[in-house]
Amino acid sequence: MRYGSLLLLGPALVLSSCAELRIHSRGHIPVWIGPKPGHNHYIEIEGKRQFFLWGLVPDVHEVNIDDELHEAGLLSAANVSVTIEQSWGSFFKEILSLGIYVPREYKIRAFGVVPKDTD
Repeated sequence: MRYGSLLLLGPALVLSSCAELRIHSRGHIPVWIGPKPGHNHYIEIEGKRQFFLWGLVPDVHEVNIDDELHEAGLLSAANVSVTIEQSWGSFFKEILSLGIYVPREYKIRAFGVVPKDTD
């Protein structure tokens, strides 16, 4: 009877992780959700944050959109979209570790202005 309860409790803990990605902008570069004229350079950034112990450590990971886009070489960005995903590989890693390791992936897509566009 005890082992049956553990078999039910294990998957419940793994599938109910509390991993939170907080997406925001600090204002280092101009970032718009909608389209803007002159923003012709398409960019897609993929990233990953790692959580542990069913997503409890750390309780929140912050993703700064403008820092990520600036590191990719943009001076400003428009038509920005962010998706948080979990790949099959990450899902299986989470299941096999019984929730001790919880990876989360994200993608940032935007159209931007690069330095060569301003010349």
